[in-house]
Amino acid sequence: MAQPNPEAKDPYDDAVGKADKTVTLIDAISNKVLGPLMQQVTSYREKQSALESLKDGLGEWADDPGAKDARGRWQQPVLGREAFGKHFMATYGSLVPSGKHTASFAWAHFLFALNIRPSTGVLTWRPVAREEVNPGDALSLIIDGELLCDIVNLYRLYTAVTAPEDTYEFPFGTLAIRDPKKQVYTFTVRSMPALEAPKTPFQYAMRDEKGRREGHLAFQHGVLEGLYLNAFKNGASESSAYLQKADKTLAERAEALCRAMRTVREGNWKRPCLITKTWIDDASRTKRRITTDGGADEFLVHHILDSVTGRDEAVKALRGTLPLAIRDRWEERLRDCVRGLCMFQGDSFRFTWTDQDQDLYPSGDNPNFAAVLHHELDWVLGELTNRPAGTPEKTLADAVPVADLLEILLMPHEIVNMPVFVLQGHQREHLTAEIKG
Repeated sequence: MAQPNPEAKDPYDDAVGKADKTVTLIDAISNKVLGPLMQQVTSYREKQSALESLKDGLGEWADDPGAKDARGRWQQPVLGREAFGKHFMATYGSLVPSGKHTASFAWAHFLFALNIRPSTGVLTWRPVAREEVNPGDALSLIIDGELLCDIVNLYRLYTAVTAPEDTYEFPFGTLAIRDPKKQVYTFTVRSMPALEAPKTPFQYAMRDEKGRREGHLAFQHGVLEGLYLNAFKNGASESSAYLQKADKTLAERAEALCRAMRTVREGNWKRPCLITKTWIDDASRTKRRITTDGGADEFLVHHILDSVTGRDEAVKALRGTLPLAIRDRWEERLRDCVRGLCMFQGDSFRFTWTDQDQDLYPSGDNPNFAAVLHHELDWVLGELTNRPAGTPEKTLADAVPVADLLEILLMPHEIVNMPVFVLQGHQREHLTAEIKG
């Protein structure tokens, strides 16, 4: 009987093996010949998709002169301060969006809200940093850093709500910082009706003892620009609110602070006051210098406490204003109240809008306590002149008139519901900012 040949192959297996080799050969040929072609097709489709996305984002701006360079490459939009200034002055800041708006980029919405439209020359273009826009990468708007600050100051919504430091609320949307170091922002639309609504400078919404106030500051044409620039140059829009520099005498600084704070607190909604954060810092620095010799010395606190507690009638009057249960704590209340009149390191003036009523004096639960102290302060401060020469008390009395010192002590650190608008300062270190697409 013949033995089977171990090397003989099964006809079926042999056929399958040959077929596998044929498929492998075809795949290799396909990959070598068709692979590059398919990659080109995929790359072309990706580029076409990116191009369509870019055109959709640009909308009406795709046809703006300068959007493409001479070789047909897309360029980056730039908003400069001079061009916007002319745009602003043409309507005295009252901006009414116009024309058809089809763009979907965030910065295009922002420009539309400010009625910055194509073919008007307000927006310029510059070459991008690469040969072409990468797929999926949206064009950003480059904007002058000081201009962005001006737009925030002029068109943000001033309310009693405290927003995060990296967020600015406009009546038509929200501008938020994505990267503080690089000054990269994002913009989110509030609603299309809000985007399309007319824009006026210094819009506000708040409530005080007279009810809800909502609207915008009314200035005569041509006045707003001068007051705004004046505030940045001198710290305040009104000349009577100017402060003296630190190199002036203490008497001059005290007099200027009293006059400035009266101007600020006596303002009205027909003639509001614009101030800068630098003004607040300077005003706070002056009060700290006068009341605590820069922020840490309690010589004036001790003088007031010793003088008041040394007069039996004053002690009786102070104790009498407090409920029986806490009358033994009158000295603690007095110390807190006197310290609250002075300004220490870390303290500063604050301008706030709130629905809550605020007491003029930090006097605990009973405002009558502070009223008694106020009555005593006049003669107490007059006693400063009788202190020995060379003491801090005598030095202060010789430098600042008693009337000004009393007025400065009684200045509340929190100025509530006054028609005062605190402007965002220009950040000189950031020449430009960027709003993402």
